Order: sequence, then structure tokens, then C-alpha cells
Amino acid sequence: MASQICDNHIQEALLRGNLSSLVYDRLEYQKFNQVFDLFGFGLMVRAMLLVRCYPLSRFESEGAFKRRRRFWSRGKVKWSS
Repeated sequence: MASQICDNHIQEALLRGNLSSLVYDRLEYQKFNQVFDLFGFGLMVRAMLLVRCYPLSRFESEGAFKRRRRFWSRGKVKWSS
């Protein structure tokens, strides 16, 4: 059990690192992040808000959108149809 908890923490750290790169390093999110900075939002809140407010037309294809949708529906965040 302890080993599984450690593995989960390692996996979470890796995923947070990837998410951090996506949220903070992408130029298309720069203006969103400026506003998020004003409110002191952390990584997870930023990620959830970006998923909700970033224009879907900016996704490179319908397939890319569906892959992101499947990713989020596996976690605690559920998409409304």
C-alpha cells in the first residue's frame, strides 16, 4: 500500500509538471494567465478555467478536442454535453 501511494505521488508530480508547462508556457494562454495572476489562481484552478473558457475553435482538430475531452472525463472534472 505504501508503495502504491509513493507511486501515485510520483505520477501526480509528473502530470503536474506536464500540466504546468501547458498552462504557463503556451503563448496563447499568456493573457489568461495575466488575469489569473491578479486573482492569485494556482495551477489546478487555471487549468480548469482554461478548459472551460479557451475557444474550442483553437483546437487543431476535432480529434484533438475529443482526446482532451476523454482525458478530463477520466478524472474528477466532468464535461457537460
